[in-house]
Amino acid sequence: MRPFVLTLSVLILGGCVEYRESLVLERNGSGTVVMAIGVKEALLRAAEVAESGTYDPASALSALRAQPGLQIVESRTETREGTRWLHLVLTFESLAALNGIDRIEQYRGLFGNVVLTENAAGQRVLTRTIHARLPEKIGKSFLPSLIAPVFARYPWSYEVRFPSRVVESNGEAATDPEGGEKVVRWRFNLGDLVSEPRVMRATFARTGVGPVGIGVGVALMAVGIAVAWVMQKRRNRAGAS
Repeated sequence: MRPFVLTLSVLILGGCVEYRESLVLERNGSGTVVMAIGVKEALLRAAEVAESGTYDPASALSALRAQPGLQIVESRTETREGTRWLHLVLTFESLAALNGIDRIEQYRGLFGNVVLTENAAGQRVLTRTIHARLPEKIGKSFLPSLIAPVFARYPWSYEVRFPSRVVESNGEAATDPEGGEKVVRWRFNLGDLVSEPRVMRATFARTGVGPVGIGVGVALMAVGIAVAWVMQKRRNRAGAS
C-alpha cells in the first residue's frame, strides 16, 4: 500500500517531482550528465510517514556510486521555496553505464533506455525511451486518469549536446554558443511520461575519418612520398651534372 499512499500524497498535498537534465555526449559514447531533481518537502514528509524513501533521490546516492562505469563528480542539495533540490554531476564511460541508472528505484523513469545506432548513410542515431511507470496495482485502477492531469503541471526537460552537427531530430534545436547545430532539447511533463513511453530521437553526423578516410589519407601520403622521392632524385642528378 505504500505506493498507493504516496500517489495520493501527490494528489492531496500537491507535491511535485520536477526534473532537468543536460547531457554532453562524446563521440566514443562517454560523456557528462548534469541533473537537477526537485521534490516538494510535503511529499518527502509523506514518504517518511509511509516509511519509504521512494521519492527521495538523495537517499540512493550509494546505489548510484555502485553503478559500474559511472562516477559522481558533484552532489549537493538545497531547499528553495518549499522544494528540495538534488543537483548531480555524473560522468559515464558508455551509454550502457548510463542505462544502468534506470535500474535504481529512485531514478527509474528519469533516464530510460539509450541506444546509439548507425543508419544507411553512416550517420549516428540516438534513440532514448523514457516511461515513468506507475506501480502495477495503481496502473490497473482508475487512478491514472486522475493522476495524469495533475502531473501535467510538473515539467520534465532534457538537453543533449552532440559531438557533431545534428541532421534531424524530433526535439527542439537550441542555440549553440560554440557554433553549429549540436544541441537539442526535449520538453515533457510528468503526466506525459506516466501515460505512455516517450521517445527522443536525433540523428547526427558521424565524427572521425572512418575506414574510407583513413584509406584516402594513406594513399595521399604514399603519393606525397613518391613525389618527394622523384624530386630529390632530380635534384641529385642536377647537382652531379
